[in-house]
Amino acid sequence: MGEATPQDLAEALTLAPVCVAVDGGAALALQAGAELAAVIGDFDSLRQEDLARIPADRCHRIAEQDSTDFEKALSRVAAPVVVGVGFLGGRVDHQLAAFHTLAACRAQPCVLLGQDEVVCLAPPRCACRHRRVTPFPCFRLGR
Repeated sequence: MGEATPQDLAEALTLAPVCVAVDGGAALALQAGAELAAVIGDFDSLRQEDLARIPADRCHRIAEQDSTDFEKALSRVAAPVVVGVGFLGGRVDHQLAAFHTLAACRAQPCVLLGQDEVVCLAPPRCACRHRRVTPFPCFRLGR
């Protein structure tokens, strides 16, 4: 799990007002007082006391271990765009797995918000205009 605060989640919910937590990320949603529409994952990092606070019909346990919890969730939601917090920062292997999921689930637009960065899978061709000089790193993920 990456780094995110209740304030980060509150800001993300102003952009995408339906909260779907990925596994242990439900703890952050509960701490922030967000209404959970669903929790998706294998629940290996979701504490039992947190699970007990979530209505059973909103808990979607997917036990298979061939995908990450983020991939389980992103491949099962439908939204104009998903805004994710808690996937950046923290362990590099978790961030790499999140980047892989963006590429693997490219049919579902998703933007990941971090402390100092925004990560998304851009279309094959795009143009960006910004007013000030800011780092704008790009890396090709697949074809």
